[in-house]
Amino acid sequence: MLVTAAALAAAVLIGAGGYAAVRMASDSGHKGKEGGSNGAYSGRLHVPMQLREVRAESPAPCGNARTASSDGRTCYELGGGFAVSAVNEIRMRPADPGQGSPTPLLAVRLTNADTARFVQLTEKAAAAYRRDVNAPAAKVAVVVGDQVVMAPLMMNAIPGGAFDINPGASGKTDLEGLFRRLAGR
Repeated sequence: MLVTAAALAAAVLIGAGGYAAVRMASDSGHKGKEGGSNGAYSGRLHVPMQLREVRAESPAPCGNARTASSDGRTCYELGGGFAVSAVNEIRMRPADPGQGSPTPLLAVRLTNADTARFVQLTEKAAAAYRRDVNAPAAKVAVVVGDQVVMAPLMMNAIPGGAFDINPGASGKTDLEGLFRRLAGR
């Protein structure tokens, strides 16, 4: 997947435990289910990933109606969204400080069907951001299993179905473990 500087500048999302930088694919670089030389995976996910609206957030401990962040510090009340059961591609990307990625990333490219829902979800969150930059509704939670992996702030709608999961400066998200869990390896 090639990344352009303009695509990188399209949106930077800040969230719990990390941030995601939107990167638009200029080619379809996946090589099949087990990814060939680039270590990518495509197809059905072993564990579905959910993309959900954030209604409210609070510090831990979490009650029954709230979902904890992967670091256990934040509790989220989640709203509507959808489950991602298959992807066009997920793959580990090494750190690339020259491209604004000082840490490794987990690159996700959604299917066409999920891309349309993702665009709609991020448009709704970006509209909430324009109304109130501190509104929980300005975030979209990425949920795997029973934990929020990240809940990035949507300053702009994401016009495509590609995003990166980044552990941020804390490095607390185990990206390789998350990749193995999603891909069933």
